[in-house]
Amino acid sequence: ELFDCKHCGKPYRYNPKELERNGKGTKTNSTAGLTWSGFRPGDNPCSYAYVIPSNMFAVVVLGYVMEMATTLWTDDSLMKKAQKLRQEIDDGIRRHGIVEHKTYGKIYAYEVDGLGHSLLED
Repeated sequence: ELFDCKHCGKPYRYNPKELERNGKGTKTNSTAGLTWSGFRPGDNPCSYAYVIPSNMFAVVVLGYVMEMATTLWTDDSLMKKAQKLRQEIDDGIRRHGIVEHKTYGKIYAYEVDGLGHSLLED
């Protein structure tokens, strides 16, 4: 069920030698509101499939999409879709991407799974 293509009706997999669970990657909370990635920007496999900096970047870019949809294209439908997705990802970051560090208090994780696991990087 994890990351099966809901729109095409076929399972979607990466190379099982690179990702756990026969190419599906580690388990995640599919309702976390975050965008999934099997690989980090440097092409190495993720420990947890929600890369918080990438999700933060998506929030910023979706803000640009909203602005362009309004000012350039006058496309209210696109603006609303971008706004909804932007809010969903931002909410996911706030719910799952902020973790408690024993020394520094609340900080952003580098990766999370939405199930309570996180990876911190410097």
